[in-house]
Amino acid sequence: MHLIKSVRGLMQHKIGSRVLTGQGANIDMTTASGRLVFGTFPPRSGSFERELISGRMTAGLVSALAFGRSGGRPPK
Repeated sequence: MHLIKSVRGLMQHKIGSRVLTGQGANIDMTTASGRLVFGTFPPRSGSFERELISGRMTAGLVSALAFGRSGGRPPK
């Protein structure tokens, strides 16, 4: 959310920005297509975060099973 607010604040002051490195390195906020791509980012960021958490949970459970432990809360 901080990134989105920062970029929107820059845009209000007519300051352009570009993504220079990483997977989204082709996003140029000085063009209409770059603003379109960036505009679709916020709704997708929530689902992206959920996928990351799910992947980490699965990896943690697999690791626990490899050490002979089961995942989840301990039994009462």
